[in-house]
Amino acid sequence: MTNEEKINVQIKEGNLDASKISDGYHTFLDLYKHRSALFVALINVNHQWNLDEGKYIELWKSKLHSDGTMFPGGWFIAGIGENPGEQITYHLQLEYWDKINAPEREKAPLFDGHTPDDVVARLLEEFN
Repeated sequence: MTNEEKINVQIKEGNLDASKISDGYHTFLDLYKHRSALFVALINVNHQWNLDEGKYIELWKSKLHSDGTMFPGGWFIAGIGENPGEQITYHLQLEYWDKINAPEREKAPLFDGHTPDDVVARLLEEFN
């Protein structure tokens, strides 16, 4: 078993706090907070752009997935786009809920199966 596999087993078994793992500069928790703040800012900038420019990018937030479920422990999902092939979504902790200027939906749009790599590609395509 590689060192990476051993670390992943320890994390899954609850013997290691992944949020404290660092590359020497940032912990996973630091990077997660940065990602969350950047996504909040991206949604809010686009919300303002929608208002100022009279254009429209679908923005939303929901405390439930499309099937009515959600992760335990205070999470929600926020997104840009709702149609298959255009969704950019992240799960965020509830502490960010009031910071996002996007309409609340009872349930999130039906998940289109996007992967983390799809999200990166869509971000670079949509906002380039």
